[in-house]
Amino acid sequence: MDELSLCGSTRLWKLTEDGVIEEEVRPEQLGLETVPFIAIAGGTAEENQDHFMAVLDGRSEARQMHVALNAGAGFWVAGQAEDLKAGVAKALEVMASGAPRHLFSKYRVQAGQLVR
Repeated sequence: MDELSLCGSTRLWKLTEDGVIEEEVRPEQLGLETVPFIAIAGGTAEENQDHFMAVLDGRSEARQMHVALNAGAGFWVAGQAEDLKAGVAKALEVMASGAPRHLFSKYRVQAGQLVR
């Protein structure tokens, strides 16, 4: 898997000044719950669109946590968070602010203008 998972433990390899450090991370260590795969599984294009909008609208807790976990990793590796747990907290804060929904709405308007 090329992403962190809420379905169980994820193995990470961190490159540090001292070399490569292998680590195993579980959702509970980050304040998240382990969920069954079906709770975050994709589907058809239409279903995935619904899943995406549910995440943006705050209607899919498991999927929101999955997005926050991976966005949090992005904040962490980009140096925008002290550690993975802080990155997840930052991602949840950004998601709760409504900024992702707002940006996606702007994108849809601009994309619609381009295809006319």
